[in-house]
Amino acid sequence: MTKLLNPELYDALRKRFGQVKISSQGVPMKWHVKTDNFGKRSIEIEQGGEQYYVCCPLCGDTEFRLWIGHSWLTVPSKEFPRITHTIRCQRGQGCEVSKEAFYRQFIDAIGIPLAPLFYRPEPEVERKPPKMPIGVVPLDSLPPEHPANQFLLKQYNGLTSAFLSQQYGALFTDVFDPEQPAAQNRIIFPIMQDGKFAGWQGRAIGECKNKYIFNEDFRKCFYNADRVNEAQIPFVCEGITSSICCGPRGIALFGKDLDDTRCQEFARRWRTGVIVLDAETSIPDPRTGHGNRIFAQELKKKLDRYCRVPVYVLVWPEWILDIARKKFATGDKSLRVPDAADVGIAGMRELFNQIPPTHRGLA
Repeated sequence: MTKLLNPELYDALRKRFGQVKISSQGVPMKWHVKTDNFGKRSIEIEQGGEQYYVCCPLCGDTEFRLWIGHSWLTVPSKEFPRITHTIRCQRGQGCEVSKEAFYRQFIDAIGIPLAPLFYRPEPEVERKPPKMPIGVVPLDSLPPEHPANQFLLKQYNGLTSAFLSQQYGALFTDVFDPEQPAAQNRIIFPIMQDGKFAGWQGRAIGECKNKYIFNEDFRKCFYNADRVNEAQIPFVCEGITSSICCGPRGIALFGKDLDDTRCQEFARRWRTGVIVLDAETSIPDPRTGHGNRIFAQELKKKLDRYCRVPVYVLVWPEWILDIARKKFATGDKSLRVPDAADVGIAGMRELFNQIPPTHRGLA
């Protein structure tokens, strides 16, 4: 039988809760060290590995929905603090179990000693630097009649090839790359993180199954973060083009959610933010499996735990929200709900006038 990676924690949980279930037994946590703009080093967890499941005592769970990683309360090395965020309740009924609440109510009962439980992970594996697709050329070097330029005119409001190239380094390739074949016939957006090339995202200019692709082994970061300093307030969007339409302070999450690790990184970089996720995230999502969740509000709630100033959620115009409600009600996947990229730079500038002065980031 595979040995447990943290038998001390497992025994303490079993003593407190009676029954503990295990998954991914023997699989270690995978992590890497990252350095922020100010030279502060922190740990980013890529894979939680071995997990212990118990019934969450905060919400009356009876189905072992409280997940606790084997690295919880351990210290990966002497230069980093104790790991405290690898715990989450997955019941999905509003239980917001947090490390603080769990500490206050159960740490004494569990009886885990305060002395660090040193965790010795596998040596970090050096990641290969990302490769740009072959054949890339500046987007603004293409003739006006090129399909990429025609696509931009049709798809986006005000995002010209000259603007994207000169301000955001956008590229294009129509060359087949045997190592990255899906990159062909895409607009390529380079992604920088802490002054280094972190990867790229490709936007198809024709019809295909995957409109957006990333380089292999891409690790999510905050697009355009290096251009938004700590004294400014970022506009938090889902994708690259939406963030660009929000101006120089627009950043992209590459999704509509953040885990605890990325929330902490956000709070280290900025004191607050303005959430400009797509309009569908601002109204209840009635689709099967989504439980009427309002994702923009969920993200606000998460970030508010870490940020020094509560974040603000952009209020989309009612006509845009009506399109989103209609799309959900009819299940019409072809019904396009406008987002920041559709509204355009000038339109988003008008919308930002509704933001309270404390969140306009004019510092």
